[in-house]
Amino acid sequence: MKKLWLKFKNTDFFQTYKEEIIGIPILILIFYSINFLFIFLFPNGSFFDFASQMETLFFNILTYLISVWVAHFMIRITFPNIYKHLHKIYHNFEYLRIKDKNIYAFATLFISILAAAIIFT
Repeated sequence: MKKLWLKFKNTDFFQTYKEEIIGIPILILIFYSINFLFIFLFPNGSFFDFASQMETLFFNILTYLISVWVAHFMIRITFPNIYKHLHKIYHNFEYLRIKDKNIYAFATLFISILAAAIIFT
């Protein structure tokens, strides 16, 4: 099992999407905790069953990951020089100034939130 994990950890897929992969279980745990809290606070409330909520959440996360992968793939195919430049910036973050790091980090976060909002509506 450990060899399988190390093999998966060293793949290009995991290195590219490790933040998303690690964030998914955390989001599911937070979602479950909020659902449990609402059921505890409002026992007479009419909440949907947890399985259907997880299915909807899983489908939305899967849609987001596929959309990110397609965008990544399309930039890599269509604009290889831009892809190489972005890859160098995001994987070699040390050579940027602090101000530039903050701008890139904020822009990445904002674009991800905007893309998720568009996809999930």
